[in-house]
Amino acid sequence: MDIKQAKIMGGVGSILTLLGFIPTIGWVLSIVGLILLYLSIKKISEAVARTEILSDFTKAIIFSIVSVIFFAFGGGATFFGIFSLIKGGSGFALAIILFIIGWIIAIIGSYFYYQALSKTGESTKINTFRTAGLLIFIGNILLIIFVGGIVGLIGRIFEIISFFSLPDTI
Repeated sequence: MDIKQAKIMGGVGSILTLLGFIPTIGWVLSIVGLILLYLSIKKISEAVARTEILSDFTKAIIFSIVSVIFFAFGGGATFFGIFSLIKGGSGFALAIILFIIGWIIAIIGSYFYYQALSKTGESTKINTFRTAGLLIFIGNILLIIFVGGIVGLIGRIFEIISFFSLPDTI
């Protein structure tokens, strides 16, 4: 089955998700990249007849969105916590709890992402998919000590390489 389109969408989508740091437009690029990744994974899972790949990827997206919501509320709680500290309160407790919950949910999401990429690598014989998923998963675990961002970035680079290494047909 022809997966050339999935190869390009996955590679471009992976690159776009890395551009989320760009002020003003970065979040839009990340969303477009995530949509391209989803469509790519969908085409690949159909081509290799493994619906669990798309299922795991969908779970990863859902958990990731929920974790972002917790991080956003944690950021808001931090902002309001500053005013609470000025008044003698301890408003940072809620922010810390929200960040920890968001981090745990992000780890769960990245586990499903790892599963989706591992199964994609298994089915396509591109082993760097598994490496990418594992590095992204470990990166999310280590995010709490900040070195995880670097590990996750390396995982994303492996993901880009993996998509562009796909054959045109399976």
